[in-house]
Amino acid sequence: MNRADKIHTDPGITAASRCPLCRGFNDCRLCTNAAYKGPCWCETAQIPDELLTRVPAAKKHRACICRACVEAGALPDGNPQTAK
Repeated sequence: MNRADKIHTDPGITAASRCPLCRGFNDCRLCTNAAYKGPCWCETAQIPDELLTRVPAAKKHRACICRACVEAGALPDGNPQTAK
């Protein structure tokens, strides 16, 4: 089984655990199947409005943007690298 197959068959990996921009893992505690849903990094993150507008309509409010995209979107040029 290759890595792509594992991603699609692992019950612990959900669409909500993937960044809607780059498809990388977003590391959001609230988007996992884990029993503990404690505080997450995304709860205090400042996400630029310009970055939020890049999320496809079908994925809005369904998954968190990953930390890497948030950090890239907060750069002065405002140009996150969304193709990983």
